[in-house]
Amino acid sequence: MENYLFQSSKGYNLTGSYHIFPTNDEYRFRNFLDIILVHAFPFDSRMYLPNIEDEYVKEKLNRFAIQKGNIRIFLPNLPGFGNSDILKEKPTNLLPYTQCIEEVVKKFNIENLIIGGCSMGGYIALEFIHNNTDTLKGLILIDTKATADTDEQKQNRFQTIENIQKALKTNSIEDNDTIVIEQLSNQDQNIKAFINNLSNNIVSEYVHDKYPTISKEIRKIMKQQKLVGVIHALRAMAGRRDNTKILKKFKKKVLIIVGEYDQITPIEISKQMKNIASKAKLKVVSNAGHLSNMENSYNFNLFLMDWIKKI
Repeated sequence: MENYLFQSSKGYNLTGSYHIFPTNDEYRFRNFLDIILVHAFPFDSRMYLPNIEDEYVKEKLNRFAIQKGNIRIFLPNLPGFGNSDILKEKPTNLLPYTQCIEEVVKKFNIENLIIGGCSMGGYIALEFIHNNTDTLKGLILIDTKATADTDEQKQNRFQTIENIQKALKTNSIEDNDTIVIEQLSNQDQNIKAFINNLSNNIVSEYVHDKYPTISKEIRKIMKQQKLVGVIHALRAMAGRRDNTKILKKFKKKVLIIVGEYDQITPIEISKQMKNIASKAKLKVVSNAGHLSNMENSYNFNLFLMDWIKKI
């Protein structure tokens, strides 16, 4: 794994990591495939480590890369998440985040790209298609949807923004862009409720009960995100457009993965996307909720590797 940090054309730092297969330099000869996986809200690129650092995944990717050519997997941190700087201007839609992915593509001369994302990351992957169809070989949609927010969903996002801003103001830190969720989650009821509600909706009851360490890791990553970054992302998601038509027009291969107990984007939504896309495969991750790649990484990794080897 190699970490990266570079300044975007807008003047803020973007961070992330990339993984190259084959892992042994001696077997590398030409670039074959690049994959970008965009993280969910409110997380960062670490959410994909149970997949990319899994021994089964590494073995499969190594074998495939030795046969076909180098495979690079990029895990970017969106602005305001992980160690990436926050956006300099308040977003009204997902375009600033999509532009950051385009900057990664340009920086690393990425070609033959598969772009994927979970939840908000899936929204961004769909948005990316609009101006980048020619560079794409495929699309991975994880626990996400192609439709825009309903009025009720938008209102819920704006209410959450208001609650977070109130918490920042109450604690006299409204101008501090570096404050993370954890710093206020124990002393402010609004922030505590935000984390608890989101965690309960994201993680399935099965994982909560049977695999508490996974649930704790998910909460840990959530609580390390910047509150201003959370506000920006909420505003951007509320303003995103419906991407059903672009998904229908997309003629490359699509992998749709959804958790069996996903409450936020249930299986029915994934079935609708499968029916819309012309070359889609739908896989259901057993016992998982809205973060299926972390909640049941074994099941998820099998689906992912089986699909990639057929690209």
